[in-house]
Amino acid sequence: EREVQTSDPKYYRWTQWIFLQIFDSWFDRKAQKAKRIAELIKIFEVEGNTNHPIPNPKSQFSNFDSTSWKSFSEKEKQQVLMEYRLAYLAYTDVNWCEALGTVLANDEVINGVSYRGGHPVVKKQMRQWSLRITEYAERLLKGLDEIDFSESMKEIQRNWIGKSVGARVDFGLTPGPSPEENSGLTPNPSPKERGFESSDKKFWKYLKEFSKENRQNPTEEESILWEELRNNKLGHKIRRQHAIGVFIA
Repeated sequence: EREVQTSDPKYYRWTQWIFLQIFDSWFDRKAQKAKRIAELIKIFEVEGNTNHPIPNPKSQFSNFDSTSWKSFSEKEKQQVLMEYRLAYLAYTDVNWCEALGTVLANDEVINGVSYRGGHPVVKKQMRQWSLRITEYAERLLKGLDEIDFSESMKEIQRNWIGKSVGARVDFGLTPGPSPEENSGLTPNPSPKERGFESSDKKFWKYLKEFSKENRQNPTEEESILWEELRNNKLGHKIRRQHAIGVFIA
């Protein structure tokens, strides 16, 4: 009497209801909570999306004002809203198993085959419904600190949420300074400001020997690179040494 079947209409009417609530919502990053799409439309009509950037920075609708929003066709407006909805349609890479006729989660695939039956699994692009869970990453991570889970389980959840923080690193050239460092931002620096000019003919004999040495002892990455570049594979002849201005690349 305590059994629940997901195929029972009394059950799935609620999963359908929940989906509609999510579909009709967007995530307000400033308020850190979901709001109705109708509220987002009103914002667009007044100010565009200046204060609420589109989640996908590569979107063709990345920046628009209220005038642009009003000029969009109904189809374009729906495309924009789809890029904000918490439940949205998109093409994504999935694990497709032809034998089982279904998409599998990453943890259902072991060494390229399904854990159930051992059938081949391939990566395939499919248009499907997704949930914009990444918008909740910060809230989910904070929530983990407040629940009574084991630390190992919390770590699994943190990795699944997948928040990452990038960094920019500037490396100096040795020997330095680089031409830019040596001459500032001068467009046409004088010879004295340009620093070390590697394509001066008096250096060629040394560079030639040095490049020979490097070619005889390439790194693994260099071997892979030149395997792809040699014999005009890319449709272009690539030289291992080439003068660009007063420098050799």
